[in-house]
Amino acid sequence: MALRWFQSMVVGRGTWGGEGLRRWGWVGDQGSGHVSSGDGRMGCVAGRIVGISCNADWVGYCWEHPIISVEHQGIESRRDTIRCLGCRWIIHRIWWDDRLFCKEMKNIFHLLMALLLCSCASVPDNPNAELVMGPGSVIEATTSQGTMQISHVDRYTRRYIWDGYDKTFRHQTRQERWYGSLGMYRPTGDGTMHAVLEEGQQHFSNYSEARSFITKQERFTDCVWTRDGLLVGWKQQGRLEDGFLALHVAVWQIFIDGKKPNLPGASPSKIRRIANP
Repeated sequence: MALRWFQSMVVGRGTWGGEGLRRWGWVGDQGSGHVSSGDGRMGCVAGRIVGISCNADWVGYCWEHPIISVEHQGIESRRDTIRCLGCRWIIHRIWWDDRLFCKEMKNIFHLLMALLLCSCASVPDNPNAELVMGPGSVIEATTSQGTMQISHVDRYTRRYIWDGYDKTFRHQTRQERWYGSLGMYRPTGDGTMHAVLEEGQQHFSNYSEARSFITKQERFTDCVWTRDGLLVGWKQQGRLEDGFLALHVAVWQIFIDGKKPNLPGASPSKIRRIANP
């Protein structure tokens, strides 16, 4: 489909010549390189295609625009090179399919995505982040949903074990306060499930504000807390049509006037800390 569109809209109906490309401003004139109709060569200058063969099926990238041409006669794969602004590029001669990307392009795409994910894996540090769990700590919380065990892996990574699941997630730090929290969060899952994970401190000036916060948390999760203000809420729910799991976990340490409180309504038997697992 994409191949036919390119042929009709860019290259020109019924021809693989350069008029269609020239109309789009992608090919140069005689001064910068003439469009060839049979010598099998192509090149680019300053992001503009300056040569393309009528039966070429090259795929490459210049500095500004993609160099794209399509196969007219389907020739076996081989490797060749072109020059672009003094840089020598390895270009694969590939056999395009109307419906799917070729194997080589899939491999290139997967490599680029892996590099992108690696670049996104690093978490911006916030030395002032207000977190709850320290090295070696484990929290177990039992609610109507079951028992959730949360383990400290490193400063921004937590391991979650519940209901037969065992997941480890790396969080993002909050660079600004978000609804009182300067902790960390994770807004996505891992492809097999959706997750919204939070950890941080909540500071209040009186018990009424703290009670209001707990009430809001109970709207979204099943919560338990200790007298000294450690609150854990979590909830899981499967999507009706396919059972795809959504998980929400929140770990908060409540402070009142900068100190750990003595909260009413605590359930000390349902939440416990394990210093060294």
